[in-house]
Amino acid sequence: MKHIFKGKKILILSLIFRYIFSGDVYGSHTMGADLTYESIGGNTYKITVSFYRDCIGIPAPANPYVTINSSSCGQSLGVTCYPRPGTGQEVT
Repeated sequence: MKHIFKGKKILILSLIFRYIFSGDVYGSHTMGADLTYESIGGNTYKITVSFYRDCIGIPAPANPYVTINSSSCGQSLGVTCYPRPGTGQEVT
């Protein structure tokens, strides 16, 4: 009988904590993303980031930051990507 009461106490405590600490919860993750790059000559590249999300969720990043690493050169740099005019349409 002691084991039954111990299980009930844990259940009751977990329910109490659930109701005390409950609140609205929102996901902060993306639905998906595509990252592509294209060499446009020399060491110049065009980077395209496509970001997919649920419009009810958190806002999309205004200017995604992309980190670029070269294993052959041992170099690393970061680039801020800016949206092109006319992008960001809702797809239903």
